[in-house]
Amino acid sequence: MSNWLITGVAGFVGSHLLETLLNQNQNVVGLDNLSSGNIDNLETVRKLVGETKWKLFTFVEGNIDDLLTCQTVTKEIDYVLHQAALVSVSESFSNIELCVESNIKGFINVIEASKKAGVKKVVYASSCAVEQLKSPYAISKSTNEMYANIQTEIECTGLRYFNIYGPRQDMLGDYSAVIAKWIKNMLTNQPIIIYGTGETTRDFIHVEDIVRANIYAATNKTNKIINVGSGISTSLDHLFNLIKQETNSSSTLTYADFRQGDILHSCSTISFIKCVELRKGIAELIKWYENETKNTSNRTTQ
Repeated sequence: MSNWLITGVAGFVGSHLLETLLNQNQNVVGLDNLSSGNIDNLETVRKLVGETKWKLFTFVEGNIDDLLTCQTVTKEIDYVLHQAALVSVSESFSNIELCVESNIKGFINVIEASKKAGVKKVVYASSCAVEQLKSPYAISKSTNEMYANIQTEIECTGLRYFNIYGPRQDMLGDYSAVIAKWIKNMLTNQPIIIYGTGETTRDFIHVEDIVRANIYAATNKTNKIINVGSGISTSLDHLFNLIKQETNSSSTLTYADFRQGDILHSCSTISFIKCVELRKGIAELIKWYENETKNTSNRTTQ
C-alpha cells in the first residue's frame, strides 16, 4: 500500500485513476477546485468501489496555483499523478492568464511541493499538442516538460496524452471531446460537424490505457517523456462512419472551417502498453452512454 496524490481528481481522467487505485487498496488524496471537475464523478467512483475502499480516499477542495495548498496535500505522499490543468485549447486563447496560472504556475507549485515533501515520483499529464505549438495551451504543456526536464531532486515523467475517450467524459459544449460529442448527437440523430476536413487524423486512446500508463510510469523507471496513444491514425471521416454504424444513426455530416489551434494530423509512437481497440472501445462506450441516459431520465421522472 502506497500513498498517492491525484490532482484534478474529479475530472475525467482523475476519477478513473482514483477508481483504479482504490480498487487496488491504495491510500489516495485527491485535489480539485471543481471548476471543470465534477463532484458527480466522485460519487460514481464511491458507488463503484464500495464504502470500505472509499474510506481510503481523502478529498481536498483547492487550487494548484496556491503553493500552500500544494504543500499540504503532498505531505507523506509517495506518488503524485498530476492531472489538474486548463485543458481547453480555445479557452487558452481567450483566457491566457488562467492558462498560465493553472498550467505553468500550478505545475511548478506541484513540483516544488513534491520535492519538499520527499515524493518518490511525479507523473504529469502533458499533451501531443506540444509537437505543434499552435496554442497557449500547447506552449504551457511544453513549458511543463522543460521545467520537469531540469529537475535533479525529484524524478518526473511526462505522459503526452493523445485523444482520450471513455466513460464519464463530458458530452456537452462546443469543445467536448469528439467521440463523446458525436456519440451523444448520433444517439439522438443530430447532425455532426467536422471542423476542417474529414481527412484530418487523430490518435484515439481509451482512458483505461491512460490509467495503466500513469500507474506504470509512477512505479517503474521510465523515460522523462512518453507518448501515450494507440499508434493508429484514424481520420475523422472514418470515425464518423464507425460511430454511425455502431449507433445505427441517421445523423448527417457537414464540414466547417478549422478552429483556432486545430492540428491537421496527430499520431503517436507507442510500444509499452497494449491499447484498447477503437471499435471495441466505442461499442462499449455507446452502451455506457445509453445506460447513463436511461438512468438520468429515470431520476428526473421520480
